[in-house]
Amino acid sequence: MSDKPYLHWKNSQDLERAASLLHQGGVIVGSSDTVLGLLSAVSEEGYQGLNSIKRRTDKPYLILLDSPSSLAMYASFPVQDWVNVLIQHYWPGPLTIIIKAREGLPDWMQASDGTIAVRVPHHEGIQALAARIGPLFSTSANLSGEVVPDCFQDISPALTNRVVAFIDDSKQPSSQPSTIVDCTGDFPIVIREGAIPSTEIMAIE
Repeated sequence: MSDKPYLHWKNSQDLERAASLLHQGGVIVGSSDTVLGLLSAVSEEGYQGLNSIKRRTDKPYLILLDSPSSLAMYASFPVQDWVNVLIQHYWPGPLTIIIKAREGLPDWMQASDGTIAVRVPHHEGIQALAARIGPLFSTSANLSGEVVPDCFQDISPALTNRVVAFIDDSKQPSSQPSTIVDCTGDFPIVIREGAIPSTEIMAIE
């Protein structure tokens, strides 16, 4: 793999070290409740760090929150009642919602249409890290156009050479990404089916 620090989610000292590295603008690779992901602080430096590693500049990044209550800091309210029902059903969990960004958020936090993609993961380590330093940018741990790796050993060396650390919890990561749902209209639109089947999403009332 690499000679970078290998940290553990359940070790409090390792969690503090991860927080410090992210505060300094670093990008780490972490296990999660879905696929292996790259994590950075939600900052312009973190955003640029992910762009450099992923070799892209044209897409926003998923924002991971520590709890559903944090959504109000980043999303525009009110929302449709069914959006709240989705959140209550699937957060924490593998549901990413696309929602209108709160007014005043910087451009690097949102898409060109004024939306953000947000999720609360069902992962105590990520929640604890986000509670320490604020929300986290996240994206899959692969270079653009490559297959998402199933384990740390399968991550491209071109990527591992650019991150500052790894953080793991020894659980086999899920092979399924989160399900992405556009929640900006009058009804849900499944953009990407993942761990939650679209039939479940569309059955929410």
